Amino acid sequence: MNKYDVVTLFPEVFSALDSGILKKAIDNNLFRVNLTQIRDFSKDKHHKTDDYSFGGGAGMIMTPQPVHDAIQSVDPLHKAKRIYMSPRGVPLNQKLVEELSKEEHIVILCGSYEGVDQRVIDLDIDMEISIGDYVLTSGELPALVLINAVVRYIPGVLGSSESTTEESFSENLLEYPQYTRPQNFMGMEVPEVLTSGDHEKVRKTMQINWFPGHMTKAMRLIEENIKIVDAVIYVLDSRAVSACINPSFSDVIKNKPIVYVLNKADLVEESDLKKWCAYFDEKGFAYVTSNSANGKDNAKILKKLLCVLDDKIKRYREKGVNTPVRAMVIGIPNSGKSTLINSLCGGKRTITGDRPGVTKAKQWLSVQKGVDMLDTPGTLWPKLDDQNAAMHLAFIGSIKDDVLDINEVAINLIDFLKTNKSGALTERYKISSENAENIQIFEEIAVKRGFVLRGGDYDYERTARAIIDDFRKQKFGKVMLEYPV
Repeated sequence: MNKYDVVTLFPEVFSALDSGILKKAIDNNLFRVNLTQIRDFSKDKHHKTDDYSFGGGAGMIMTPQPVHDAIQSVDPLHKAKRIYMSPRGVPLNQKLVEELSKEEHIVILCGSYEGVDQRVIDLDIDMEISIGDYVLTSGELPALVLINAVVRYIPGVLGSSESTTEESFSENLLEYPQYTRPQNFMGMEVPEVLTSGDHEKVRKTMQINWFPGHMTKAMRLIEENIKIVDAVIYVLDSRAVSACINPSFSDVIKNKPIVYVLNKADLVEESDLKKWCAYFDEKGFAYVTSNSANGKDNAKILKKLLCVLDDKIKRYREKGVNTPVRAMVIGIPNSGKSTLINSLCGGKRTITGDRPGVTKAKQWLSVQKGVDMLDTPGTLWPKLDDQNAAMHLAFIGSIKDDVLDINEVAINLIDFLKTNKSGALTERYKISSENAENIQIFEEIAVKRGFVLRGGDYDYERTARAIIDDFRKQKFGKVMLEYPV
């Protein structure tokens, strides 16, 4: 049985565990929560547990002796995982919750006043955990949040074994919209597909919704910093220009000048790229085509940026202001933003990689004299309504593979190539025909690549990953996924 020892000054707060699902689980001996009152261990005649801070400062600090002794009373041999709930701790996320759910014994220290004497943390605590970038009066509510999140992974606590595997964030997915009876409420109908009885259509409708917690933080970062920049450099993958337009950016950017960079231009045919150039010309958008990996288009990008800021630069000069212009670089994950900035800087200044999410914090960089750039994390939007666009983002690696049905992505890629790049599959895998059903082609590729398990079963996942990897490495040639409408 999992055991959670809470060391606290306010055990009465945990009466919240005396109702609902958690009470039922406790009554069924699925886990146990023990509350230890720190004040009981104080050697002060008044059972005092706090004192003034050395060096001054507002507020009181919890004294080390009663806290240390209380912890030792519940875990004398330090066999448990010991956690201190603190705003300076590591952020609590679903991955950490899953890891902690495997611990049989956890001791949770709830701080109060202005915190706990650092010597207790150094002596007795294994890790500090924060539930958010804000401060509460004490650690009891964060401890309740932690317990609630962790015990949900204990078998039997929830009614369905699927509840923890198909819910929000368990695989970095945003929960799809949910509906129940009545089918019509105040004239608003439940989507027809959900009442159709077609389970495959229902599954596809709920397929790709991606918005991990760090993207919420990234959007907030962009919103906070847009006020101090002069322009925006919007990086788009030339293979999927429409899909790379994040609708969440529109309200944030507002009237800031934008330079669009049609990046990875070397991965599409020049004739296809010209169609997008004509579209941007027609719309009057400032843009540059680029292969940021080789840096040959750096001068064009900077020239275009200075061009859209020409009036502002002139005003600066007229006022005698010698300040650099500032541009924010935005885009979806894996669009090549960091590679672009590294190239503009003339060296590797930011973390890069052919996978989404390698930039997770803002980074100001001086590109050249008079030009500073702010790199921001690649950011998607909360709900991907257009499943074709979502699938294109999956193809190019802007959505992490481990949150997708990788077999479904591969099947869709096969279907796209059959329709739009005739002969590519045959040339690559030497399959007998592209006129067969997608699943038959998929299985024939498995055979051709030798991805067959003992007993003759196909290794679908390995095959799927190989097909997707071949696309990303241009083994099917240059492929444009979408065209201007």
